[in-house]
This record gives sequence, C-alpha cells and structure tokens, in this order.
Amino acid sequence: MTGDGFDMFVANGADEVLLMTAFQKAQIENGGLHILASNPNTMLYPEAAKMRWDFGKKYGSRPHDPEKCNIYDWDYERYGTNSLVLQPLELFKYVINNDRSYKEILTADYTMVNNVLNKIYRSNVSGLPAYNLDIFEDCDTLHSDTSVYEFKPGKDNGRIFHTDNSIDNREQFCVEQDSGNSICYERYTKTLPFVNVPHAGILTMPAFLQRYPSTETNRNRARARWTYKFFLDVDIEKSAARTTDPVALADTNNTTMNNKNCTVCHQRMDPAAGTFQMFADNGHYIPNGDNTMPWSYKGNPNSGFQHGDTWYRDMRTPGFEGMYANKGFDSLPWLGRAIAADPRFPKATVAFWWKAVMGTTTVMAPMEMSDADYNNQLVLFNAQDKAMSELGEKFMRSGFNAKDLFVEMAMSEWFRSATTDSNAMVAKVNVGARRLLSVEELEAKIEDVVGLEFQGWNASGDLQPSRKLLTSNDRFRIAGGGGDMVIVKDRAEKSTTLIANTAQMAAMRIMCGAVIKDFETNGVMFRGIDRNTTNPTKLKNKIVELYDRFLGEKLTTTSLDVVDTYELLTASAKERRDNDIHWAMDEDTSCPWEEHDGWNKYDAHDPKGMIYAWTDVVALLMMDYKFIHE
Repeated sequence: MTGDGFDMFVANGADEVLLMTAFQKAQIENGGLHILASNPNTMLYPEAAKMRWDFGKKYGSRPHDPEKCNIYDWDYERYGTNSLVLQPLELFKYVINNDRSYKEILTADYTMVNNVLNKIYRSNVSGLPAYNLDIFEDCDTLHSDTSVYEFKPGKDNGRIFHTDNSIDNREQFCVEQDSGNSICYERYTKTLPFVNVPHAGILTMPAFLQRYPSTETNRNRARARWTYKFFLDVDIEKSAARTTDPVALADTNNTTMNNKNCTVCHQRMDPAAGTFQMFADNGHYIPNGDNTMPWSYKGNPNSGFQHGDTWYRDMRTPGFEGMYANKGFDSLPWLGRAIAADPRFPKATVAFWWKAVMGTTTVMAPMEMSDADYNNQLVLFNAQDKAMSELGEKFMRSGFNAKDLFVEMAMSEWFRSATTDSNAMVAKVNVGARRLLSVEELEAKIEDVVGLEFQGWNASGDLQPSRKLLTSNDRFRIAGGGGDMVIVKDRAEKSTTLIANTAQMAAMRIMCGAVIKDFETNGVMFRGIDRNTTNPTKLKNKIVELYDRFLGEKLTTTSLDVVDTYELLTASAKERRDNDIHWAMDEDTSCPWEEHDGWNKYDAHDPKGMIYAWTDVVALLMMDYKFIHE
C-alpha cells in the first residue's frame, strides 16, 4: 500500500463518496472557487489577489495566442480551482499513507497546501516547489508542470478580516480582451489584519463547504445531513417517513421546532447544522459569525436577532446528539471531534470505503415485507451489517489505522471467498469474484502492463501531454464506467457492452503503435524475440508470458488458450503476407498513434506480418474479461 497506484485508489475512493472533483469541471467553467475571486465582496485573501495581479501584469495584455496558453483569468485551470479541489483528497492520502489516526479526517488542526495554497494561506511550509509565474509562458511548460500536485500539511493564516471600507485600500487595472470585454485585476495597498481560521479536517475546507453549500432557508441543514451520511452512515432524510397529512403540512408554527412530523429529523439535523455557524452559504469563514445570517432574518424585528448572535434564535442550539457545541470559532472543530468519538464512526468508515475495496455498494435494508424476496434480502443485509460491525471493531482496535482496515476488508469473505455462510448472499451479491476496474484503474493497468504512458486529446483534438487517453475525456471516462462527478456520480459495478467497446477502443488506439515501439526500444512486452521471429516454440513461450503479464494466468504452451492464440497469431501474420502488405500500418489501418510520440518515429517495416499479428494478440488480451476485472 504505497506508491502512485495506492494514492490513486485512496483519492478515487474518497472522491467517489464526496464528489469533490465535480468542481474540476463545473467550477473551472464558472471561474473557480470563490476563495480566489476578485469581487470586492469576496476578495478575502490578499496573496491570492496579488498572484492574480502579477499574472495580469505579465500576461493579461498579451494578444490571444493558443500556442502561449494564456488563460486570461489567473484562478482558472489548476492554479486556482484544482488546488482547492484536491485539498480534501490530499488529506485522505496524507493521513492514510503516514499511518495517522483516521480520525484526523475530521479533527486535523491543519489543512493541506501545495505551492499555490502555501502562498495564499501564508503557511510558510518548507520543502514545496516555489510558485513560478513563468509556467504560463507556453503550453508545453504549463501542461508539463506537476508542482501543483505536491501537498504538505500547513495552516491557513492568509485570510483577512473583511470590512466595508477595505475597498478603499485597493488599486485596480483592467485589460481589454479580444472579445471586447475587460478583465480587471485588484490588489491591496495596505496590510489589513489577518484572522485565525479554524481547522477541522475536511469539514472546514472550501471545496467541501462549497460542494455542499447552504442557502438562506436551508441554514446548513444539507451540510449536516451529508456530514451524518459520510461519517456516521446515517441518512437523516430516511430516518423517518415523510408525512402526507394535509393538516401537518399546512402547519406554519416553526414546524422544525414544534411539529412532531418534522422534529423527528430536525432534532438531530439542526443542532449539527448550527456547528457550521461561522461559515457562510458559499463556504467563506466569517470571523464575526453574524454575517453568515441573511438580512431577512437579522432585519426582521420579530426574529429576536441581537448583534453578536452567530446562530438563529428560532433554531435549536448548535450541538450534536444532545451535547452542546463550543461557541463561535471552535464549533465546527468541536463537531469533528464529537463525530470521531461517536461509536458509529468506525463502522461508518467501513461503509465509506466499501465500494472502493469491494467494488459494490452496500446492501440496503429491505423496506416492504410484502416483497417476494424480502426474507432473502433481510438475511443478506443482516450478514453484511454484521460483517461491517466486526470490521469496524477491528478498525477501532487498530488505533483507527486505515491501512489495517483495508487489509481486514481484503481478507474478509466478502472480498475473497467463493462461498459464505449465507445462501442468500451468494445469490444476490458477487462475493469474492472479480470486480470491474474503474476507468482510472484500467488506464493505469494498461500503462503498467504495456510499459508506456499514453496521452490524450483536448476538445479541439490537439494532443496534450498532461491529459490521459481515457480519464481526461468525459466521453471515454463515462463510457468506460466512470463518471464526471456532476451528472454521472456513480461508477459502474458491472461490465456493459459500452464498457467493453471502450476497452476495445483503447486497445486499438494504443496497441497499433505500442507494439512497434516495444520491438524498437526493447520494451517490456516482447523481450527475447524480434519482429521477424517465427519459431513456434518461441512464439508460444511469448504467448504464455503475455497471458501472465496481462491476465495473471499461469499457462503452458499446451494450454487451450495458448494454442488458440497461437493460431490467431499465425493466421493474422499469414493474411498480411498473402496480401503482400509489408508494413505494420498502412492507409487502410486505423491507427491514431502517429499523433503521439509513436510509431512514425520508428521502423514499421513488417515483412513477415508479425508486428501486425502481435497487435491482434495484445488487443485480444486487453479486451478479455479478466483484464478489465480484478
């Protein structure tokens, strides 16, 4: 459990639950997360304003040139939004990789910073790459820069106390763009007082707070609901039936406090909502608290509002499960500590990681006794619930070590056994069988077994080194069983025709050039033979090696699969020779590899047709059920 592969597992597993990377699409298109905005009402971080100012001075007046990759607004792309999007996922990686108590996901008195956030937050963390404005000079430099992906723990010391007259301490310049519109850049001319920003793991991170925002009427209830769901495995909205009584529905006497049809949920939800009292609807930390509440409440003479209030007087006191929270600054860190100490937290952590490890969602308790399959479903649910409770106990005894938890989950019958103590379980769940690889895992597996990293294309069809063939393209990622975390939020659990076709597409786009390059560079697939090798023994031995490499199968030269594959290999080569085709690729062969650092740089001469034939074999293995499943 080390290295890039494990990091990907942790980040993708956490993101599939929290849906953080939705911002990488939605928020980039809308100008980035608000913490980096230049609007006078939201410019809360002077260093972010200055970084944007410096960008504007150097690049803002440059005529638009696609080759220069000049993005006109600094907080677009990775250097704004993505820095904050990655924060919560990097906390999971840091805590888990360093064997720290998993409780720190909610209790950490630090945040995670890269070179951009280190500067914005005034964290003064050493050992991070320096932020370099020159990376925006051209496309190759920008897309090849990886400094933004290096994170370390640090503090947020960069937020100022914003007041109405702070605009008087600013200067501005504007740059007209090709479109005729202007982009304006501002910076502070006077140092304003900084404030202490509370830290409570991911609960206080901007991406989490804005992924689950609030409204004037919601009053942080959605944030409370999702916090319960993610970290206690309690869906408050499903904890009680919704009333259809017209009298109850017509009640306007503060129903969340007084109507029994509502209080069954709100008595749990609303106190937790109150612990977010120092954070505004858009996720900004508000030091004085009372500015988090709308004027419709503060200006209402009947509300009872008094200056200095940080929470609504017509709602329950901030707290958690009958306990009252610390006031003001420490209320959300208090909630994080309370949840981490709750006896439901260990089992909820198992539920959080269940799909990432097992490949399937957890079983829901059956609701209708009249259902024909009710009894089997109940047996199944109880069996899984018992297993999750036992795993949670082991997790707690390990000192909340997530790696130990992953080991225990992988050693459980739900992951590795062909049979269980429940016949119903076998009938309803793919217990112990191969699970479908996520599109990210499939892409990493292809790169590993082939020994090459494959690049993808942007929306214009231009090759971009920083992009991946499958995961950087929404069309391929979703077709391959993944999601964009905006519309498609759940990874596929079973293979489909569309997923199989995507694997076929990847195989055909990749293998045509990869085989040539492997022969030319003595790569990892065809060591020991060359493009002209036709000796049957050597060919069959190589097929045995490839089955082991691609599918993890230990076969012999007499195995039926090896014999059949050998026949495919020789038939494919013979067809090329019979048609007098002496090149691995020709005008009738679809191969976009030439757009890569690919086969056109190497000798594609194929007098015996063996390169083309090996391409068929490797593509066949990549489309095998056992390749796209583990």
